[in-house]
Amino acid sequence: IPSSFFDTAVFPVFTDTVGTFYPDAGDPWTTTVDGYASMDSTNAQTWATKVGGAGDSHNTIQTTVYNYIYSSATTNTWDQFARGIILFDTSSIGAGQTISAAEVDLWAKAKYDQLSPAGSMSLVQSTPASNTAIANGDYAQVGTTLQATAMTISGVTTGAYNAFTLNVTGIASVNMTGISKFGLRTESDRANSEPTWSSNKYQGVDWASADTADT
Repeated sequence: IPSSFFDTAVFPVFTDTVGTFYPDAGDPWTTTVDGYASMDSTNAQTWATKVGGAGDSHNTIQTTVYNYIYSSATTNTWDQFARGIILFDTSSIGAGQTISAAEVDLWAKAKYDQLSPAGSMSLVQSTPASNTAIANGDYAQVGTTLQATAMTISGVTTGAYNAFTLNVTGIASVNMTGISKFGLRTESDRANSEPTWSSNKYQGVDWASADTADT
């Protein structure tokens, strides 16, 4: 290479950066929120009603993001479904960047796997009506497209972070100039695959919300 090349050539510098993002804690929420929406006001409904329902309850101020299904005492009916909604302000990444890898890390407080077959937890996309509040209707805005491999409930470690490593679809869901919106469903709920009914049984995980002290 002639020495004159170094006088005129421009060598771009690429820098790898690791970013960590959290939902907002407290109320009011300035940019993002986490919590859950549910179908739990009416007992003894069919599986199809719970999966396809519009939502009738929600919570954004508890320290737990509930994510479970719960069977009714009435044969072949269901009592409560809860879906998590977790938003992150990832706008500081900036346009034109390339994300090589990403994960959503969730702290598990408790887990329940009392139905058959054994359950899994799924990270999906969400499209709540607001970035800073959760409404009943957001229950129906938690999607079905997997953003990471489903995590078996048996493999969830309580009292620790559990990582959903984003797949290609999940990485594409990271909004580098705005809010990244994820949701949580039991895999049976997401896949619309009804477990074998048994009276008053839970399947799911309780996750710590951003409102948990020392998060």
